[in-house]
Amino acid sequence: MEVTCGEAETFAVDKTDMVLANLHLQVIDALVRREAFLLSRWIVLSGLFHEQVNGIMASLEQWQLRVHDRMIESRWVTLVLRKTRLRKRSHKSVEH
Repeated sequence: MEVTCGEAETFAVDKTDMVLANLHLQVIDALVRREAFLLSRWIVLSGLFHEQVNGIMASLEQWQLRVHDRMIESRWVTLVLRKTRLRKRSHKSVEH
């Protein structure tokens, strides 16, 4: 496991297995607009207020992320998101 510290936008250029972001809404909003960030298999967004969650989730809908867990502590919300993959069904014709 590699842990990196610094400005989040600097590191949101490579595909990763997991991203943990306890950041201000404006920074999270900027990150969810970067494709590399959204290709991560797991994303944990923390430091959100209740009223901010729906806006963030609307931004993430097109990226096939589902809420794996939602934790609420007082006025704070943490979302654990998991990338889902659409499975294509193969339609093979059967000859008799």
